[in-house]
Amino acid sequence: GGVTGAGRTARTIDLAAMGRVGGDLRAASATVGAGETVRLLKFVKSGDDLADLAPFTARFGARSRAVAELTGRASLRAFRTTIRLGERLLAHLWAVLLWFGGLICGALSHAGLRVARAVAARV
Repeated sequence: GGVTGAGRTARTIDLAAMGRVGGDLRAASATVGAGETVRLLKFVKSGDDLADLAPFTARFGARSRAVAELTGRASLRAFRTTIRLGERLLAHLWAVLLWFGGLICGALSHAGLRVARAVAARV
């Protein structure tokens, strides 16, 4: 028999996942080398951990395995959490800066209107 529609979908998903895995491994390997990447795989428990391996090695470089050894198996998860927390903090900081900039622009435009009215009243 032929492959059913569900079978084709499962195979497509598997191939896509395999492509992501290969890309993650290549990125880590480009940073720390193939041997170190294989050694770091003992800290990978899930696909999410594997996706975190490339940014982890990009951040810590040749010290990646030492950092992972010191922090234990939770190091990739902790790294991911730290990155997400940092991204959220930056997003909130950006929102506060935009809000503050809006206040300043509003105050300047209000002051400009007062000056314009004063000049118009003198003329």
